[in-house]
Amino acid sequence: LICKFIVISAMLVKSRCCMSQYIACKEARVNIERSVGVMSEKITLNKLEEHFSEKYGLPTDNCELLAKQFCETFRECISDIEKAVEVGDGKALHGMSHKLKGALLNSGLEELAECAKLMEGFSVESQAQEVNRELDIIKNSLQELV
Repeated sequence: LICKFIVISAMLVKSRCCMSQYIACKEARVNIERSVGVMSEKITLNKLEEHFSEKYGLPTDNCELLAKQFCETFRECISDIEKAVEVGDGKALHGMSHKLKGALLNSGLEELAECAKLMEGFSVESQAQEVNRELDIIKNSLQELV
């Protein structure tokens, strides 16, 4: 009887933690939608190059190379995230969402990084539909790059 109580208590605690993470992700999504609309702005290679030039003071050639490398990282992350969602691999999904978030932040794309951050949270709960929604926003904004 004590073992059953402990198991049930542990399940309830986990359930409450999962629900609080889910609610936090939902609230963050509402805040993002309010602050930036539905992120309809398309990101261009030129915008990335300008960011690298302004932020890091790099020569034009280096900015072009860096922007192209980040585009490749975006493509790889998006592809790997789609595969992880398809097979239900939450751990891989979390890791690739985190990597994508970092690449977006380093590229000056904070709003899109927030979407990737939400994907990280949704990956813990295996919320494939929510992950796909955030990924669609990112892909739409980066469509000229990926």
